[in-house]
Amino acid sequence: MSRSHLRLLSVALLIGCVIIVGSCTKDDIPVTPAGPFLFTNLRIAKTLTPVPGNNLTRSTLYKVKFVVDYTLAPNDELQKANRGILADVYFQDTTGTVTVLSTMPTAMLTLLPTAGAIAESLTFTVPANKGSVTLEAYIDTIPSVSFVLTLDDKTWPVQ
Repeated sequence: MSRSHLRLLSVALLIGCVIIVGSCTKDDIPVTPAGPFLFTNLRIAKTLTPVPGNNLTRSTLYKVKFVVDYTLAPNDELQKANRGILADVYFQDTTGTVTVLSTMPTAMLTLLPTAGAIAESLTFTVPANKGSVTLEAYIDTIPSVSFVLTLDDKTWPVQ
């Protein structure tokens, strides 16, 4: 192969590598599309500490940090002044008894945009029994007189 062919081949390979690397640098988190959304939705985002599923130690103080992502359907968008995001942490022992460990004293906020992300944290001490700790976040009416619109939760086993 002549030198000019080798140079042409190496330039083509270099351009191909740049294109491949350039296409791999995009964020893998999709951008929220513009409203209106068909359904009201809420999820506890993946940026959560401690990591769900990891064992928690009994009689230990923890601070759970989480992000709640939400979208509002047109009907809920019209009534957003009466809606809020609430969260709590509860413990369920092996017999099924539930104990609330920490809760938001008030709704995180009245919902303003059609979609958003809210960062929050709750501090709690794990009981001395075996069981599980669950963080739940939900959209509800303010005051809480109606049904929960949507809910998401994350759980940690207690050993």
